Formats: sequence, C-alpha cells, structure tokens
Amino acid sequence: MIYIQLTYKRPPKSIINILDNHTTNIKAQATIELKKKYIDDTSNIWTQLRFFFEGCSNSKCWISEASESVSLHDVDHFRPKKKVVKLDKKLKCQELERSDWELGYWWITYNWKNYRLMGQIPNRCFKKNYFPLKYGTKEATLPTDKISLETPLLLDPTVKGDVSLLNYDLNGKVIPAFSSREDNWKNLRAEISILLYGLNDEKLIKARKKTISRCIKIIKRTNSVFKELQSITNKRSRQYIYLRKIFSDYCSDLSLLVSIDEEFSATAKATILSHNYIWIKKYIPFT
Repeated sequence: MIYIQLTYKRPPKSIINILDNHTTNIKAQATIELKKKYIDDTSNIWTQLRFFFEGCSNSKCWISEASESVSLHDVDHFRPKKKVVKLDKKLKCQELERSDWELGYWWITYNWKNYRLMGQIPNRCFKKNYFPLKYGTKEATLPTDKISLETPLLLDPTVKGDVSLLNYDLNGKVIPAFSSREDNWKNLRAEISILLYGLNDEKLIKARKKTISRCIKIIKRTNSVFKELQSITNKRSRQYIYLRKIFSDYCSDLSLLVSIDEEFSATAKATILSHNYIWIKKYIPFT
C-alpha cells in the first residue's frame, strides 16, 4: 500500500462540476430504489478519473502497488455506493451492526474523494462491497451525518498512518506491522485489510518475490564491494576509485527500487531494511 496525498491534487474542474451535478440529481431521487437505478445509469462517470488517479501513483494500484501487468485498474468507491456486505463469521471479527445493510453510501457516489485506484484483483475479487466499521462507532446513514465520525476497519491509502500498519516479509507476503500484543487494534485493522484487499493473492506474492530476489542480489553485491572498500587503506588508489564507482552504482539501483514511483517499492524497502548493514541507512534514501 502506498500513501496518496490528495490534499494538493484535484481532478479537472470540469469533471468535478459534472460530479457535483450528479450529486444534486441523486439527492432528488425520491426512493432508495430510484437512487440505485440512477447510480447504475451513470456508472461510467467515475471511470473518467482513472487516468487522473493513475497519475497520482505512476499507474500503480494504491492498495497492492502493482502495475496493470498484474491486474487492470478500477476506480473503486472506498465506501460502497449501493450496499454494504457483512463480514463472514469465519473471520471472527466483531463489526458494527448496521441499521440497514442495503443502504450504502449513495450520497457520496460522485464525491471524488471517496474514490481509490485499485487493481481488479483486490477490488472485484476481494473487497467488493465490504466496509466494516469498528464495533461501537458511529454510523453515517444520511448526507447530514458526518462520515469523519466513523471508524473503519479497512486501511485507507489516503491516510498516511494507515499505510505504516503494513509490512512485508521475504516470502512476498504482506504482514501486519504490529503484533496483537503490541497493539491489538492496529493488528486487527492490518489483518482484516490484508484479507479484504486480497494482498496475499498468489499473483501478487509471485510478483513481489521477483522484486525481493532482485533486491537481495544487489544487496549482496553492494555489501561485498563495501567490504573491499573498507579494506583498502589508500583512498586515492585506482582500485578504490573503481570500486567506489561500482558501490555508488549499486546504491543507485537500490535507491531506484525504493522510489515511490517504482512497482512494489514498499516491498523493496522492507527487504533492504531487513539487512542490518551499516551502509544501507547512510547511502539509501528512504521516503
């Protein structure tokens, strides 16, 4: 998952105006059934923002960090527009019992701040219409209700603190950054999000493993060259200058892998930081 800061990024004014007009129109629909029909009839509207959202993440899924080589992209409604699906009891997670599961968040269907760029694997195969809320939290059911008072279980890529609740192991899997003993709530949110976003789908794990393998190869080569440099006393010798250039090139390769625009950069960062070499934090810039 990558942090997407939407504060200073806004879609074209012309599209926002169109979305605002649809918000006005859907509020004018007399019944929930008519509102849902209106949504179905205008389902091509939010897809117009796909290229804008891809520009916010260098065409990476905000949830999985995968490019379209792994999964084509959708513009997902973070809060489901027409209905919310209850969690499977097998998850053994207590969520808020909604007053009406068939209601959904229809009034923000055309609010661009509710959209998230997601690969079709995490969106269509896993998240679907799930949106669990913390048990005991407030629930928004009307346009006049404050959504900010809700406490979602799902992690949100537009919230910086949420992104830090996920980590990555060397087997290509996404894992919680906190154990249940360290912080039960943070662990629960991470565990539920990993499941509902399908972050450990086989295709994603396979793709992450390629990044991990590449990182480890470069790390080993870099560390080997670093050791040679440390053993050379004459810092002006040709050998030292030559090895210094190789070391710099390897560090540049690793820096590129952790660049926010690179596919699976969070996986690369976790892989590199799992190696306790003194040169890593000194020469590799982490954002």
